[in-house]
Amino acid sequence: MPAFALTIFLSAFLLFSVQPLMGRYLLPWFGGAPAVWTACMLFFQIFLLGGYSYAHWLSGIRLSRQNRLQVFLLAASLMLLPIVPSYELFADSTEFAPPLQIWLTLGFTIGLPFFLLATTAPLMQYRFSRSFPAISPYRLYALSNVGSLLALISYPLITEPLLTLPAQSRIWSGGYLLFALGHGLCLWRYTPPTPPGSDLGTMAASPDATPKTSTGCILLWLLLSALGSAMLLAVTNQLCQEVASVPFLWLLPLTLYLLSFILTFESERWYRRPLWGAGFAILAPLGWYAFYAGPQIPLWAQLSLYPLLLFAACMLCHGELYKMRPASSAHLTFFYLCLALGGALGGLFVNLGAPLLFTSFQEYEIVLIAICAVILLLWTKQGAWRIDLGQPLFWVTMILAGCVLAFPMIKTKGLLEKEPWILEKSRNFYGTLTVRSGHRDNGPTKILVNGNIMHGFQFQDEKRRRRPTAYYAFGSPAQLLFTLPGEDRKGNGIAEPRRIGVIGTGIGTLAAYGLPGDRFRFYEINPQVIEIARRHFSFLADSQAEVEVIIDDGRLALEKEFRATGSHQFDTLFIDAFTSDAIPLHLLTEESLEIYLKHLRPDGILLFHVTNRFVRLCPVVRGLAEKVGYQAVRLTAGKEEGEGRDFSLWVAVTANRQAAERLRMAPQHQPWQETDPRPLVFSDDFSSLFRILKLRAG
Repeated sequence: MPAFALTIFLSAFLLFSVQPLMGRYLLPWFGGAPAVWTACMLFFQIFLLGGYSYAHWLSGIRLSRQNRLQVFLLAASLMLLPIVPSYELFADSTEFAPPLQIWLTLGFTIGLPFFLLATTAPLMQYRFSRSFPAISPYRLYALSNVGSLLALISYPLITEPLLTLPAQSRIWSGGYLLFALGHGLCLWRYTPPTPPGSDLGTMAASPDATPKTSTGCILLWLLLSALGSAMLLAVTNQLCQEVASVPFLWLLPLTLYLLSFILTFESERWYRRPLWGAGFAILAPLGWYAFYAGPQIPLWAQLSLYPLLLFAACMLCHGELYKMRPASSAHLTFFYLCLALGGALGGLFVNLGAPLLFTSFQEYEIVLIAICAVILLLWTKQGAWRIDLGQPLFWVTMILAGCVLAFPMIKTKGLLEKEPWILEKSRNFYGTLTVRSGHRDNGPTKILVNGNIMHGFQFQDEKRRRRPTAYYAFGSPAQLLFTLPGEDRKGNGIAEPRRIGVIGTGIGTLAAYGLPGDRFRFYEINPQVIEIARRHFSFLADSQAEVEVIIDDGRLALEKEFRATGSHQFDTLFIDAFTSDAIPLHLLTEESLEIYLKHLRPDGILLFHVTNRFVRLCPVVRGLAEKVGYQAVRLTAGKEEGEGRDFSLWVAVTANRQAAERLRMAPQHQPWQETDPRPLVFSDDFSSLFRILKLRAG
């Protein structure tokens, strides 16, 4: 019996510790987009479904054949160790869409080991139920989830801060070797003898021996598990697109999702319909409001509300699943197969269905309404509530019914009110984009919104159309660098041609500063951003400079270009790549700085845009600069309607001390204070979101 417990625990720990490990490897290859993690999650869900399907099929064949097949696959999987994904394998290909590149890379790296880990829980529980028929196997399922939970908690708190990615890979591979030995031991020691000419699996599954499960019950298994999975991914997307796509924000929702499985499947004492129904009924309207309020909600509220809503929703879905579990162990593997299939269906809806069907993150709203409706119908069908003002479940049911009616009405009203102002909406792997008309004090404008954040606007009248705006307007730190004379300009006021690099295009506003002879090279990972910048805005077309646009992640493109053609010798390199309000942290590491400096002139300047509501990026950029002996100068500009300027915060990094002194003398300079957070140095192997979080927006 201890062998089963240890094998199941170790398999679950490895299964969920490899997920953030692979996510960390893949994230910088795809621009740090939040969708990288949800694409990984879909791969894991599909392979989990494959593992459960295989375990269900395997439970119906002779035990001796089970053993031989499992041992063969375990031996084959050891040939893939250690697990280290290769960028050149698929991620560097332009033939496949990013999600497919991610799935192929994961499949060739951890496909077979992950598949075998996924088979362990249902298969070992089935073997356990035959070896120890008097003991419930569901406790082993709870133990499996405990192992998963410990893996998720330990990763951001222990594994990620202390170990490099190669070290994590080696340790995981060693753990997998131990798992393979334990799995083989269980197969060898616990193989109950079967009568000659019979098959234990076939006997157990005989229709005469156990009652059949109704179609309605199976559909509910699928629906409830799909809703829990879809809610998990929708909440994860919402958090990552507003803050940063980092393991902590990947694993916090997943941890709560698994915790709900642990509690509900451990015993019936943890799930009480009135308690969790009331919690969900209170949190659902708040979660709906927070989704629309967006930037108005402080970080501490978002990090509390969204996870709590997810947890309450999963407790409802998984609690009802446990109440509907099969009584016979003959249906055990089929039950887990349905849970895995439902989870995969939820993942398919969020990852593939929603981006094709919707131009915004409407899956969050749809899943929220669906959970209210399904729980309401399920309780009504089962007679769980009655019209009784003294019954708590009656009031919970009424609130859920109100949500089912009110949420669609609010959504419809909002669409009707906003539609006249919206010129275009689009969505792809990298996020959502909205172009809408607006009006400022100086006249009508067109605005680009990425997620919930304005990423640039342009005046529409001919007089101001070529005028830089927003974070790059006159008086901003961006303009300051274009008016700062270089060391080779002899102070005669004659501007020599400049080479400017820009990571993150937006609507191409910086091109407005281009003069004849200048060369601007924009790097943009999202092709839809370039299409919109050219179709709805004219900064790129109107620029007097020569403008090039490279469709690729800026950091990766610069690295490839340096290997192929050498340095671009940029006078200024702007780092301004955001998804909604989340900056990809792989653009703020010492490895990325090394790449930037290779393309910068010795007297050139790096300018990092660090305006952010939720994280303090100044200490990170300052720490990187000080580590290489460069000057770091903080620059800021206030909002000024007359200039079309919005508040922005920047950090200039340069080795040119004279240029740094001139920046410090400019009105935009904001001196470092003793009370400022201490400088930090992030690397590809280490970054700590906890150390740069703001509890309040600002």
